Amino acid sequence: MKSITCYDLQPTHSSLVVFDGKTKVKAAVHALSQHGHIAAVVTNTDQYQAECVFNMGDCLTAILMVAAGNREVASMTLIDFLKQIGSGNIICSGVQNSVWEAANIISHNKVSFIPIFDTIIPKPGTPLFFLTTRMILQETVLKLSDFGDAILLHVRQATLDQKKIGTWNGDVLKIGLNTTIEDAIKLMAEKKMSTIPVVNDFNQIVNMLNRKDIILEIMSHQGGNFHEMLKEPVKILRSLQSRLVYGRVNFTVFETVAKLMTADKSSLPIIDEGKRILAVISYSDILTYIQTSDRTPTESRSSSDNSSTSSMSKTAK
Repeated sequence: MKSITCYDLQPTHSSLVVFDGKTKVKAAVHALSQHGHIAAVVTNTDQYQAECVFNMGDCLTAILMVAAGNREVASMTLIDFLKQIGSGNIICSGVQNSVWEAANIISHNKVSFIPIFDTIIPKPGTPLFFLTTRMILQETVLKLSDFGDAILLHVRQATLDQKKIGTWNGDVLKIGLNTTIEDAIKLMAEKKMSTIPVVNDFNQIVNMLNRKDIILEIMSHQGGNFHEMLKEPVKILRSLQSRLVYGRVNFTVFETVAKLMTADKSSLPIIDEGKRILAVISYSDILTYIQTSDRTPTESRSSSDNSSTSSMSKTAK
């Protein structure tokens, strides 16, 4: 990771959304939800510079504020809205920085991606792409471990149960099928969660609810008239009908990353034979583990359970 630069991870075919800071919140939420982008760089066209980032979490906040009666939010400019909710600062990295440095920025700020600029001195220049935890792990865990990289050999050996990577047992936040959509997104916004498990009356997992899917369904409902929909239970959401993707406690870090990428998921529920949730693992959890855990390359699956662990808090990334 230390020898790879952000430039090396720049996609050859990708699109980066850039909003003028004067863009209205309603238009921005529609644009992100309809086109599947994780975020957009917001620029101040008067000063020709990037100001902040508008992401899916901000979309949820805007929807909740409108639902609470603060309807003027929809017509606010992005710059004013982001300042009001305290998201005015931009967290970023330069394209020549190492992936390790960028990963430290991501982990320190508890985010799952950052914009990469052609330069950040004396101020951010031209935005190039969003570097995500998924991209970092794809280029390191999945590729370098195949070549025997000493730092990453442990990802093929240590299991989730040994290292307790992610959020485990009682710390896992979950909702029921009859939880209202409004209550679900309130919890996700408050805890800054990108996904949350949904369970049935027997505490068995039904599926993982993703905020991007929620926003897409809300904004597609009757032309964006979503107020009534927010009072409905989450069980009406189409995204819950998709196939459940899950892992087991004996998965290695490598197997977990591979499963997440193959299924195109941001987090993976770890379940027992009775479909009860034991843990939830995200890309950010795995990245933090790689950065902070003290391991040896020869560590095997038979290692003691007393090995050092890296657990995340209740807040999902």
